[in-house]
Amino acid sequence: MNLPATAVLMGGISPEREVSLASGRNVAAGLKEVGCPLVVEVEILPDRLWRIEGERSGRPFRVIETLLKRGVECFFLALHGEGGEDGSIQGFFETLGLPYTGSGVSSSALAMSKSATRAVLKGQGIPVAPGVEIRNPGVEEIRRAVEDDSGFPCFLKEDFSGSSLGVHLLKGPPDLDRVLPLIVESRLPLVVEKVVPGKEVTVAVLGDGREESGDLLAFPPVEIRPKKLFFDYQAKYDPEWTEEICPPRSLSKAEQDDLCRLARRVHRVLGCRGVSRTDFIMGSSGPVVLECNTIPGLTKESLLPKAARAAGVDFPGLLARLVRMAMGSGR
Repeated sequence: MNLPATAVLMGGISPEREVSLASGRNVAAGLKEVGCPLVVEVEILPDRLWRIEGERSGRPFRVIETLLKRGVECFFLALHGEGGEDGSIQGFFETLGLPYTGSGVSSSALAMSKSATRAVLKGQGIPVAPGVEIRNPGVEEIRRAVEDDSGFPCFLKEDFSGSSLGVHLLKGPPDLDRVLPLIVESRLPLVVEKVVPGKEVTVAVLGDGREESGDLLAFPPVEIRPKKLFFDYQAKYDPEWTEEICPPRSLSKAEQDDLCRLARRVHRVLGCRGVSRTDFIMGSSGPVVLECNTIPGLTKESLLPKAARAAGVDFPGLLARLVRMAMGSGR
């Protein structure tokens, strides 16, 4: 199957906008390299207008009309966070009946919510980090969840955040006192997770997880060794702040196989399509799931391209697979 003319959507309205722009530009270059006949870069601006490669911005429907007239057949989503990874843009393309890469509306929205993901995975017997969810956070609710239910050290996470934004490591009461005013003012749902000692590992999975019989390819695990206290935003995108080892030398073949099996199961339980990347802590009692990303980063420093290379899949080849899956998904 020849690749179709493809528009790459990037930017967006979330705090992860700059990462999305880097992902999108990298994707556009890779699609050109793999022989895509037409690649159009589309930037979604903070005011929600769309712009085609420096042209004047316009409303989404007008821009879509222009792209279709140019022969675009597929839309590659290189968006992260709110408006890109939460099911909203997926619903837009579903309504228009246009093919797009990645997971659909329900699985995107599900995976974007840490609390909903935890509930679904726990219901299927998949181990997650011990924690509690706070739907209506107030000072007393947060203190009770941290000090009584979890204890220190713990992570306080915004329910819908990505790229480690909105994540606070609380080592003791002074840390809680410092972040409480910011957290209470935002009124966003929260998840409190107990710190699980162990190795941080991530596993990417490629394939259509909607059918039990579907073939899913798990790429080799990547062990993450941040030089900071945890794998925060800076450590994710600045190679000087973290060491990423693929495959992990510190994990046995059996442990790596177990992680891959669990990542495939998470992909399937959440109904992911295209690609997902599940983050784990490999603790003393085995792996626990932290979260699942339905549009992993695609920058030159991102974990997914590194894992794909370790499996013998170069970046342009990975992109070609994702586009072909989008075109063959029936959407």
